[in-house]
Amino acid sequence: PDSYVEFKATASKAGNHILAVRFGNGTNDRQMASHHVSVNGKAAGELFYPNSGWDNWSNAFMLVELQKGKNSIRFSKGAGFGEIDCLDVFPGEK
Repeated sequence: PDSYVEFKATASKAGNHILAVRFGNGTNDRQMASHHVSVNGKAAGELFYPNSGWDNWSNAFMLVELQKGKNSIRFSKGAGFGEIDCLDVFPGEK
């Protein structure tokens, strides 16, 4: 329940950014999985992962606000057992 993974991202300017999270979800009974996301210590919402079985990777997307320079993006235990393979960050619009 208290597990998490944290990524560091450097933004060239402050504002909205899109997180593209490569995930796998093979939770029992084909249940949805999720992570609670925080940016620089502030809650940013919950990211949900549809169930497609293990070793079937896909992307989930979330819009977050980053500050210029260094940022910490944390994914904490939510529902089920989603796995994160990697994270891409792109400038985005709201």
